[in-house]
Amino acid sequence: MIDLKNILEKRKVMPVISTILLGFILIYAGGGVYKRYTTLKRSVEVKKEELAEFRRLKERYLKEKVNFDYLKRRLLTAGSAESTIAIVESIGEDIGIKERIVSIKPLGERTRNSYLIKEMELKVEGIDLNQLVNLLYRIEHHRMLFRIDEFTMKSRFEKPTLFDVGMKITHITKG
Repeated sequence: MIDLKNILEKRKVMPVISTILLGFILIYAGGGVYKRYTTLKRSVEVKKEELAEFRRLKERYLKEKVNFDYLKRRLLTAGSAESTIAIVESIGEDIGIKERIVSIKPLGERTRNSYLIKEMELKVEGIDLNQLVNLLYRIEHHRMLFRIDEFTMKSRFEKPTLFDVGMKITHITKG
């Protein structure tokens, strides 16, 4: 037989049990959602850091590309009809030290990886520091690609503000 009292007690207990069970299900599902949320949040932070690093690399790349393009333009500048020795003499004349140039000696030419490399030795005596800086600047920043490979400088005994300078200059062109 069916016990009416038992059925009524079960009807009172069932909502309580189902509420407790629903609470556990919500807590379990909420914990999984929160875990997924924190994982995604960490992933977003890592991606933001990667993006910032890529932007820094992009800026560095663009700066280096500008420098590379500048050197490439200088390298590909058509060689003038005058020799590299004449160019160095004209630089000396422009800054007023032509009479102090003791010697400009060509050291030869060589080819390396399709580039023509011409080397020369320049000796200048009795120039002051300002003239030396101007000479170095004009050689390094000439429209043609010059590079100073070796450099020696001695002060004079009788006048320490004047210097005797020797340098090996390399002119590089596309061969």
